[in-house]
Amino acid sequence: MAAYKDEQRGTWYVSFHYYDWTGKNCRKVKRGFKTKREATEWEKRIATFL
Repeated sequence: MAAYKDEQRGTWYVSFHYYDWTGKNCRKVKRGFKTKREATEWEKRIATFL
């Protein structure tokens, strides 16, 4: 799990994979964070639910 810089938009985004309740591998992407810190905080918060 990591935060990445979107060079075209000048913002940060988070992308990670997880397994849902059926065992299916899913990908989650969230874009538009102004700072890397915001992106990683969101990632930590959402990862606890998945």
